[in-house]
Amino acid sequence: MFKISKEYANRIFPNPLHSKDILNMSHHDTLLSQTLSLVPRHVFQKLENRHKTGRYSHKFGFKEQFTVMAFIQFAAWRSMRDGLRALSAVGNRLYHWGLKPVARSTFAGANNSRPVGFFKDHFAEIYGLCAQKAPKHRFRFKCKLYSLDATVISLCLSLFPWATFRKNKAGVKMNTVLDHDGYVPVFADISKAKSLSLPQGSIVTFDKGYINCSWFRLLGEKSIFFATREVTSRGKTLRLRRVGYRDAETGKRYEFLTNHFHLSARTIADIYKERWRIEIFLREIKQNLRIKSFVGNTGNAVPIQIYTALTVYLLLAYQKFLNKIGLSVQQIFQRITRNLLGTRSLEELLNPRTPKNENPYYLSLLGLAA
Repeated sequence: MFKISKEYANRIFPNPLHSKDILNMSHHDTLLSQTLSLVPRHVFQKLENRHKTGRYSHKFGFKEQFTVMAFIQFAAWRSMRDGLRALSAVGNRLYHWGLKPVARSTFAGANNSRPVGFFKDHFAEIYGLCAQKAPKHRFRFKCKLYSLDATVISLCLSLFPWATFRKNKAGVKMNTVLDHDGYVPVFADISKAKSLSLPQGSIVTFDKGYINCSWFRLLGEKSIFFATREVTSRGKTLRLRRVGYRDAETGKRYEFLTNHFHLSARTIADIYKERWRIEIFLREIKQNLRIKSFVGNTGNAVPIQIYTALTVYLLLAYQKFLNKIGLSVQQIFQRITRNLLGTRSLEELLNPRTPKNENPYYLSLLGLAA
């Protein structure tokens, strides 16, 4: 048998591959793992230390729970059973996601008992990343601009008896604040809006549904400005500014109420007009994210899924800001969803200058539940 010397082999292959290297070469990160890798590693560790997971945390911790919930978000599964069945069908990819097959009872128990505060804080951490990279709002003033609005998520009363919204109806009212730097969510709460905390000197705009003189006074005490439509309020003493503005194109006159006494009437009108951005945002997340069908029915599982959905939205916005992608977050979500288990790079998939060819590594998610 012909043999070559070790010296000669080293000259030809100066850095020979070990078996581990070969395995790494054969492995390609899926779009899901590429997206979730945007979360810095220390974030989960910090939050897990803050919110203790209990006796099973070493087997199925917060990170694993969030990964499964994110998979269900992207894959658009409508039930826990279908989502976990599809996850099991992924096979060896689970290892690269840091997961093992999870029992339905384990997953359901985590959603029913784990503190919602972890997912709320995780959402806040990812917002912090987005805020550093987001483009600034279109106005000349330097202070932050936010808009506040609410949307009702309808639920089935027989499945969600705790979520009584109106007589014979179930639902939760989600109050949301949108940061106009990048148009990303900064706050979400399904209980009340008045617990929000905004930077001093910032401006928030909202419609008549939030008009309350006591709240106006509280915002003023926190040095937060607001702009809203004017309403009649009797029996309350509060110094505010009424702004009248006539649209030059339509001739229609509008009246606004604000505690900001220096901005021009046109600017106040334009600030309120910007409120339509949050209406678009709420409509988009209802159309694309899993916040109308839930994989858990308890009062703990529902907000966990809502915060996961909003965190997924922020991760996609973060990707958009980092790489200056000319697509909307909605378009990015749709592209990743259609190619979720493909191994194409995110940059290649999302860069609008690349040809929109079908992903050669595409794996249909519809086949996973078979």
